[in-house]
Amino acid sequence: MPPSDQSTEEPPGYDWRTLTADPRKWSLLAVDEWFLGGIRHAAPFIAAVQGHALLVIQPDCVAAGLARPCFDFVRAHGFEPVHHTRFRLDHRVAAAVWHYQSAISTQDCLDVADAICDYADAVLVVLRDTTPVEHLPASLRLTYLKGPARPERREPGQLRQVLGSPNCLVAYVHASDEPIDVIRESYLMAGEEVPSMYAAMTAPIDPSVSASLYAELEAMTAATERSDMNPAAALNRLMAQTPPGHPATCALQATRDTGAHIDWARLREHLADLGIDPHSWDPLLVASHHIVYDLPAAERRINRPPIDSWSPDSV
Repeated sequence: MPPSDQSTEEPPGYDWRTLTADPRKWSLLAVDEWFLGGIRHAAPFIAAVQGHALLVIQPDCVAAGLARPCFDFVRAHGFEPVHHTRFRLDHRVAAAVWHYQSAISTQDCLDVADAICDYADAVLVVLRDTTPVEHLPASLRLTYLKGPARPERREPGQLRQVLGSPNCLVAYVHASDEPIDVIRESYLMAGEEVPSMYAAMTAPIDPSVSASLYAELEAMTAATERSDMNPAAALNRLMAQTPPGHPATCALQATRDTGAHIDWARLREHLADLGIDPHSWDPLLVASHHIVYDLPAAERRINRPPIDSWSPDSV
């Protein structure tokens, strides 16, 4: 069933205000097929969901060699892994995860984001908040600790700023904003691991989970194509591979010299003509930094909730 702005019905057994502070968001997700699939598993575990967060380590984070530092950071801020699973953040999954936010994105933005997310496997990690803040779900605390995708909106000390994420598409990590998103997105990403995930939320922390997570991340890092994730350096490397006067060279030179935006659909065709894989890291890095991201006058259907929206004073 497609989302509806009018429906506010809910399955019995819980109060929607334990899942989100946003009534409009609830009206959309209450009839969302992925939430409805997820809540069948999550309904007995709502209290546990509030104390846990999801963090996705994306392929760009692994290729940059930053997966372990990422988890060192979240553990230093009171989040401990209780479960993890490897999965593919392919076009189908990515489109569903960001369904309510992607209305503002250009086709170039969607295409480049899909190529980065589906470059290799990702890892979904369930984190327990061991230093919880009263009235604040673990998921929202992690979301604000992670920081926004856009670099200009980040604050010093946030995860993406610390890791040096260069732009909003090479963002390294994803976190589910609220408990309702944890339920919906885990159903999308964890697949058959969903029951095990909820069981882990209610069990004592097992130190072996961190050890197995680090081992998996190290194996993935060793097996992946590494990249410095530096768009400027990638642009120079790419230009060194393209002959003078070629349309690809002209487009790249205009971007380097004047800041002209890249037409990704055309550039990837030109690169393919030269035998350069447009979905290798350097072309994707250049595109991620120089395409047009947003459609004019478009709006997201769901926005990130303010961190104080869960305060009792805001209810």
